Amino acid sequence: MSAVFVSSVIVGFESYRDAAARAIEEFGLRPVRSERQPARDIDPKRALTTLVRESDIFLLILGERYGAPDGAVSPVEDEYAAAVASGKPILVMVQTGVAYEPAQERFIATTSTGWDSGRYRARFANEDQLEKEIIRALRRYEQESRGAAVSPGVIEYARALAAAGVQGPGYGGRAGGGARVVIAPVSVEPVNEPWQLNDSAIGDALADSMRAEGSVSSLAGLELATTSEGVRLVEKGRFDTEAVRVFLNTRGALILEAPVGPDDRMWGSTVILPERLAERISQAAALAKKMWETLGASTIQQAVLLVAIPGAGSRSFGAPRGSSASMGGLGSLGDLVAPADPRPVSLSGLGDARSIERIVGEVRRVFADVGAVNDD
Repeated sequence: MSAVFVSSVIVGFESYRDAAARAIEEFGLRPVRSERQPARDIDPKRALTTLVRESDIFLLILGERYGAPDGAVSPVEDEYAAAVASGKPILVMVQTGVAYEPAQERFIATTSTGWDSGRYRARFANEDQLEKEIIRALRRYEQESRGAAVSPGVIEYARALAAAGVQGPGYGGRAGGGARVVIAPVSVEPVNEPWQLNDSAIGDALADSMRAEGSVSSLAGLELATTSEGVRLVEKGRFDTEAVRVFLNTRGALILEAPVGPDDRMWGSTVILPERLAERISQAAALAKKMWETLGASTIQQAVLLVAIPGAGSRSFGAPRGSSASMGGLGSLGDLVAPADPRPVSLSGLGDARSIERIVGEVRRVFADVGAVNDD
């Protein structure tokens, strides 16, 4: 049975710790409470951090009190640091309607999380609400860790987006000399209504994120188009094969199309550089997570990521050797999509270095199979 470490101040907070234990037991897990553990013949701080490391999940409950004199670090913050250091799943519950001590206000700020932190955060006003939020958090964690919360057809939907690309006037949905990165969200709750993306602030936020993440330069002009299907941004002043395009649709999926070849006209549209492909995948993942955070899409816990290389049969992989490049796959590949067997990944794993390396490696293997790799 998985163990959940309950971390909070103890004195004066007993009823909330009892509520947390009830929620954990109702979910079929075992609560670990420091005040109910047998004494250990080791330093008390070390005993607590050992309990944290031995548990499977870390539950942090924060009320108004910090639990230590001015200038001292509270046992709760020590426990939290141990959970972060050991990579535990962290569920943070913050009490509302109370006046936080200054040290507690600072600590709460340190636990604020983004979309890639692997943590879940909720608020509660009383014991009943705390129980409900803990059960909800545990349910989300279970769904994410099992990797089973895949909306029907989400992989097929991602593949369809990879084939279609960013549509627009005078543009046939081809990524030219670049790559197409598709990130389709997996929600733990059904999305019954499409997102409303016709607010100009959303397009501005997407443009700002593209510049901040390096998809385009900070001075790049971007042409914005908002339709019933979503928000599209296209880099201005570029040839068709060189322009960066991003599309965020009303189902929350993001598509990035961008060059992945050398910065020259000779090889730019026919060669795929692994480092540039990896960079584009990383940029797309960062953009998707940033926009989901901006839009408050808290039900998204996983995503499917695909990379498409349109017209792969007329391209090669790796930096050319001098004035020649291998074209062993000429005409034999068609449009390449990787990975061949996609699986949903958690937001904390979306765009991490190892997953990007695996995808780029799979693309390389496909080109290698037809003799179209330049760096062999």
